[in-house]
Amino acid sequence: MKRYRWTLAAALLAALLALGVSGCRNDGGPATDSETDGTGSVTEPASTAVASETPTEDPTETTESATTIPEEMTMAPTETLSVIADGKTSYTVLPGAGVTDACRAELDWLYAVMDEKYGTHPAEAESGSGKVITLTMQGNSHDWSVEVDAATGTIALKGGSAAALGQAIRYVGTQFCGAADGSLTVPVNGSHTYTYATDKINNSSLLSYEGRGTATPSNEKGTLMTPAWLDTAVIVEVRLDTASIGGKFQDSRALIDFYAEAGVNVIWLDPIYQRGPGGNGYGNVGLHTVEPALTGTQDMAEGWAIVRDFVEYAHSKGVYILLDLVSWGTMKKAPLVTEHPDWFAGEAWGNAAFNWKNEEFREWFITQAVHNIQYTGADGYRCDCEP
Repeated sequence: MKRYRWTLAAALLAALLALGVSGCRNDGGPATDSETDGTGSVTEPASTAVASETPTEDPTETTESATTIPEEMTMAPTETLSVIADGKTSYTVLPGAGVTDACRAELDWLYAVMDEKYGTHPAEAESGSGKVITLTMQGNSHDWSVEVDAATGTIALKGGSAAALGQAIRYVGTQFCGAADGSLTVPVNGSHTYTYATDKINNSSLLSYEGRGTATPSNEKGTLMTPAWLDTAVIVEVRLDTASIGGKFQDSRALIDFYAEAGVNVIWLDPIYQRGPGGNGYGNVGLHTVEPALTGTQDMAEGWAIVRDFVEYAHSKGVYILLDLVSWGTMKKAPLVTEHPDWFAGEAWGNAAFNWKNEEFREWFITQAVHNIQYTGADGYRCDCEP
């Protein structure tokens, strides 16, 4: 370790010495560097007026050194559009068809940010003229943009889907709503475009889903069996709510397409069970439930049907699906704890630990685990924390 520290110190010293040499001349004057004109071509250094070596008529007068800055190098202040000033706004928000309902949460978030920082926000209207912020859903489902028109003052937010347009709305809130002087301004050069790009290499044609197939022994006695397709498995772990745009099963078919094109043929989903207060999936309320935030519904039967649709689509792309099996216990406030107190004994991870000595519980857990596979069509489990 000491040797690495000395090597790093020597490298830093060499870098500092190099900087020192490039910035100084032997005569103690400033180094003269060529400058670029912004297009890549090299221009002559700025001219410098110095005292003449020829005596002037009045030898007591001297001319101080001065550097003349070329006019083309001066920077004009960035022009901006004033959206909110002194607690007032002249802008109107014009949501396009379907935007108000589809992006209600994102719009409310943006308005709350503006209210907190500036005391007001632009009102929504179905139509209007003058200075407007328009929101429309158009283009590819993952693409979005914020376009600033300096001539008209229009700020146009566009997205190919509700989730993509929501990204554009949040961009406005995070990029422009940061001034502490009570004024919201948008630079005229503040346009931004996000284009979703996937790998251009497409390996999906190499994948094929062959169902459960055959199993091969995975130990010498042959008491443990492993599906044959695992021999060629390329597995990726996916936390659905952060890996996909939108965060739900219904939003994630493009995610399956992406991994299939990359040659990944197995997706291991982090726990999809209902999390409950304080849960993160690995902490949940039981494997008979499914997280509403991932399905968009509080109805468990409908939620599991949505999971099944996701699995079926993955299979159509040659991708296997593994669920995550959590066997240590549940969150302490899970209904199971109240309904079946004998199914629990002690604590694990600060919550209620399963009682694996209870025969009724073991039968329920195993039956439910099998049911989840049979109903959804998923291809197996990744088992977390043995009991």
